[in-house]
Amino acid sequence: MISKIVAPIIIASSLFLASCGGGGGSDSNADEGITYTGSKSPATVDASNAEALAIAATGGANQAIAADTANGANPISPRGSETNSNLVSKLVEQLEIIAATRSRIAQQPLPICDPGGMADLDQNSDGTQGTIVFTNCMITGGNGEVVNGTVTFNATISGTTLTSLDMWFNDFSVTYQGETHVIDLTVLCAGSPLVCDLFSDFVGLDGRIYRVEITTVTNTAGASYDVDATVYDPTHGYFTVDASVNFNNCPGGVPETGTLTITGDAATTASVVFNDCDGFTVTHLGVPTVYLWTNIL
Repeated sequence: MISKIVAPIIIASSLFLASCGGGGGSDSNADEGITYTGSKSPATVDASNAEALAIAATGGANQAIAADTANGANPISPRGSETNSNLVSKLVEQLEIIAATRSRIAQQPLPICDPGGMADLDQNSDGTQGTIVFTNCMITGGNGEVVNGTVTFNATISGTTLTSLDMWFNDFSVTYQGETHVIDLTVLCAGSPLVCDLFSDFVGLDGRIYRVEITTVTNTAGASYDVDATVYDPTHGYFTVDASVNFNNCPGGVPETGTLTITGDAATTASVVFNDCDGFTVTHLGVPTVYLWTNIL
C-alpha cells in the first residue's frame, strides 16, 4: 500500500503533528528516528475498533492536509506546483549523476541552491553512504522556499548506475512566506529506472505511532479539504480514508466540522461526523456512538 513513483517525480508529506521519520529498507533504523512497527495487515472495521480507527483516520487526514498547507511551494509536497522544484527528485538526479561520473570526492557542493544557500554532500569513498547538509538553501527553479537540515542516505551502485537509494529526512525544515514546516520521512528507491516508495511515520492524536500514505489532497475552500489516504493503525492494520473536513478553529489538531469514511478489509466501513471542537460521532452498521476529545487527547 505504499505509493510507487518512478524517479525523478517523487512526492512526500510535510508533517503537522509531532512526527517521526521512518527507517530503511527493512522499515527500521534506530538512527533515523521513531519508526512505525505496528500491523501491516488489512484492518477489518468492527464495533470494537471503530473508535480507534476514527482517531487514526483523523490524524492521517491532518497529516495529509499539513502537506498541502505549504500552498504548493513545499518542494517535498504532493501539492508542489512544479515538478522541477521537487527537492527529492533533484537529490535523486544529482546522486545518479555522481554515480555515472564516478565522482568520489568526499565533500562537494550540489548545484541545487540559488546563490547564498548551500547543499553540501559528504560521502564515503565508494559513494554508498553519506549526508547532505542544507543551509539556507533556496531551491533552484522553485517557488522561493528555503530549506535547512540534513538528509542521510544509503546507496547501491553497480558500475556507473545507481540501483538503489534510501534517504531519510529528519527534523528537516521548509520555510515559505513566513511559514515553516518540519518534515520527517523516508524515501526508498530501487530498480532501473529507480522506483521509489514513500511513507511517513508520525505520532498521532492519541500518542500512538502511525503510518500514512497520501493519495490526494484538495483545498475546497478556506480551511476545508478533501483527503484520500491510506492509514496504518499499529494494532488493527491499514485502511483507506475518504474525508471532507475543516480544521480551522479547534485546538489540538482536531476538525471543527466535516465527515470521513473508513473502509477496511472485505468492504467493512464506518462513517465519522465531526460535530464540533468537542467531539465526533462514529456510525458502524447503522449504530451511532458519540465520543468526546477530552476523553481521548
